[in-house]
Amino acid sequence: MNITLFCSSSENIDPIFFQEAKILGEAIGKNGHTLVYGGTKNGLMEAVAQSAKQHNAYLIGILPENFESLATNILDEHIVVNNLAERKQIMCEMADAFIVLAGGIGTLDELFSILAMKLVGEIDSEIPIYVINTKNHYNGIKEQLNLCNQNHFGNGLKLCSFIDNIQDLKI
Repeated sequence: MNITLFCSSSENIDPIFFQEAKILGEAIGKNGHTLVYGGTKNGLMEAVAQSAKQHNAYLIGILPENFESLATNILDEHIVVNNLAERKQIMCEMADAFIVLAGGIGTLDELFSILAMKLVGEIDSEIPIYVINTKNHYNGIKEQLNLCNQNHFGNGLKLCSFIDNIQDLKI
């Protein structure tokens, strides 16, 4: 199964996020999955990739050409694209499941994009989206989606699963 991962490339974050990333990478590798992700050598992306690789996962990194200098050297497949939008599109096309770890603006963009694509049928309704809510990082998003539902702007909460503990993720 291709697991498409969206997460931070930041290095200066709480170590708990790195611990969770390593647990995720181990699960991906031990379960024989392929990791499809941004392919950089930084932050949570690299932590998941290193752990997944140590547990025999196949790694597909998709990087915009202006990010090539940030590419990790452990990729099995390195795909260069023109920009972030093209990267996100290819990552979505390859996904059998999505996992979203903690991140900032870029990760939020990716999360909302896949939710919107799933809502309008551009992503198969059967493809799961798991949002890993380490340290309550996504509580605000969860609350906003609930408010949207209460105000009849759609039920984004039915499009994804929020998971508070990475050990509860079944992949």
